[in-house]
Amino acid sequence: MVMSLLYIPCIASIGVIKAETNSWKWTGLAVGWSLLVGWASAVVIFQLGQLMT
Repeated sequence: MVMSLLYIPCIASIGVIKAETNSWKWTGLAVGWSLLVGWASAVVIFQLGQLMT
């Protein structure tokens, strides 16, 4: 659930980032960063949950 809350949710968002920045570099950075933050947060929360059981 955490991952789905933090990553870029749709292709339209990616398209808007591309249109606003006019750069594939920044678009890729934004997508990569949000995926990394979502994944890392999900892993941390999962590991904390494992410690509590």
